[in-house]
Amino acid sequence: MIEAMLYVLRTGHPWRDLPSLFGPWSSGYTRWRRWCQCGLWAKMLVVLARCATGTLRFLDASRIKVHQDASNPAVGQ
Repeated sequence: MIEAMLYVLRTGHPWRDLPSLFGPWSSGYTRWRRWCQCGLWAKMLVVLARCATGTLRFLDASRIKVHQDASNPAVGQ
């Protein structure tokens, strides 16, 4: 179940698109929702973060600028 939760968070897929190898999507979602409500998921993330190695980098695609020629392709044709 934890792997299914991490998969959804990592990929951004909706729960209904969860691959069948993780089991029924509704089971994963129900458990994740319950764990969030009782605070267990937040505690698990704190424990997992302690074990993390390397450097975490965050990317917000809404802030990436494109080259000026790519910003309006209809005009350049």
